[in-house]
This record gives sequence, structure tokens and C-alpha cells, in this order.
Amino acid sequence: MLIRGLKLACMLAAGALLVTACRPGDRTPSPNAPDARRLAQRAQTVRVPVKVLVPCGLVSAFRDIALHIEDHLPGIRFRMKIYPVVEMTDHVLAGEVQADVFVSLGYKEIERLEAAHKIVKGSVRNIARFELALIATADNPHAVKDLPDLLKPEIKHVTMPPPFENSVGYYTQDVLKRAKLWDELQPKLVYPPDSAQVIKYMREGRADAALVYDTCLIETYTPTGESKGVTGSVEKVAMIDPQLYPPMYAPAAILLNSREPDAANRVIEYLLTDAVKPSLRKYGYRPTTPAEASKRPTASPQAPG
Repeated sequence: MLIRGLKLACMLAAGALLVTACRPGDRTPSPNAPDARRLAQRAQTVRVPVKVLVPCGLVSAFRDIALHIEDHLPGIRFRMKIYPVVEMTDHVLAGEVQADVFVSLGYKEIERLEAAHKIVKGSVRNIARFELALIATADNPHAVKDLPDLLKPEIKHVTMPPPFENSVGYYTQDVLKRAKLWDELQPKLVYPPDSAQVIKYMREGRADAALVYDTCLIETYTPTGESKGVTGSVEKVAMIDPQLYPPMYAPAAILLNSREPDAANRVIEYLLTDAVKPSLRKYGYRPTTPAEASKRPTASPQAPG
């Protein structure tokens, strides 16, 4: 009886194991199972994050670019961080920001980073070009039409970007020196903290005229948060003679602390394609030609004074 009971118990256990092994839910998924397919699809959609530092002045164009860049660059997740350009440069120099791509408005900032060995050698590319303009209020009560008009006694204050570490301010200073206006204008000059606030100074009545890059009037982003969607209070009255300053480029470069330098290079190469040109033109920038993409600007003009 004992032996017969043991045999019966063994038979029941074997049957239970057989039933368990045959349950569809307990089988090891085949490579063609839905779960396996979902995992495979998820693996294919994993994107490498690329953090791009964008200066005020280029934000609107880059917001347009950001809408489509991930469609054109499989495997990349585009991330944008916005700063005034000098502040952005200072953060990188101090090691306070980790990013992959640095975009500037001019070369003074790039040169500071290169001197501190913060940029991957040979990675700088010019993605756009811009120019300097003379700005006045919309009613232009003092009939400002050209640089010499800034000397009129009724013009009390002229605003421009700070000329020290800011590319736009640096070349604006050279413009005024070459036009032999710098010394006389010194008592009238008012400097906001950065280029993005030049127009704000004009709107607030803190200046009668301004010198800044012409695309500033089209840019809708400001670091202080006020709306620039309506620019009717100020207008461009003249373009500055390009013979008075070197070509003004917007360069992009790979930062040395980039965690994804290959992906960063793909982003920069994309910024040179035809796909981004409509966004650049929409906000007043001129896309660079292939010959301009790797061109370093000429030395600063030898301004008198």
C-alpha cells in the first residue's frame, strides 16, 4: 500500500509539472512576442541628449529649429539652455555649466573660451551672419538718420552693448572710433548689462538712439521676461557701413566637457544645412555659405584713438 501510494503521488506531481510547463503565460517569450517587439522599439527610440547653450538674440530662431531637429537627427534629443552671451561664457569658464554645444553672437566669447581650453579644437563653425544697425524711436523726433546725427545736442543718451567682453559691443566701439565719434560720444553712452536689453532701454526712454545688431528688433525673447512681440516703439533707421567692422558671425562649437561630442558634432552639422535656413532668415539672420562656415573673422579694424 505504501509503495502504491508513493507511485500515485509521483504520477500526480509529474502531471502537475507537465500542466505548468504547458501554460502559455509561463513560456519564455519568443523573439516575435509583443513584449519583445515593444522592447526592441523602445531601444530604437532611445535618444542621446545634446545640451545646447543659446544666447539671447538667437532664441526665437532656435525655438523654431527645435521643433524639427529631432525628426532630422534620429537618436538625438535636443535640449536648449538660454543665457545672455557674456553670462553664458562666464558660466562655462567657471565650470558652472555642463553642456555640449556653445552658440555665440560673435567671436569675442569664442576667443575667451579657446584661451581657457574650453572648446574642442577645430569644432567652431559659423552658422549665420548678422550686421549692425542704428536704432531710434518710432517717431524719431530728433531725425536720427546716420551716425553723425548722434552728436546732435538734443540727443542726450545713446545706448549700446558693453564693449569689453561682448562681441557686439566690442565691434560697435570700433565702428564709432573709425567714424571718429567715439571720444565725443563718451558722455552720452549708456550700457545695459547685455545686448538683449538695448531695446528695453530705448522703450523705457533711457536713450534716444541705439547701436546694436539689426536682428535684435525681430527677436521675441528677452532674459528679463518682458514681451518683445510688439516692436512698434522702436525702428531701424540705418544699417551701419559694413566697411567699419569685420563680418559678424554666429559661431557654434563643441565644448570640451561635452559628454556626447559625436552627437554634438551632428547637431552643429545640421545647423549648417538647408533645413534651418528658413528659421534663420525668419529672424533676420543670413545663413552662411560653405566657404564662410569655417572662416575666422578678420582681425578687429585698427580704429584710431
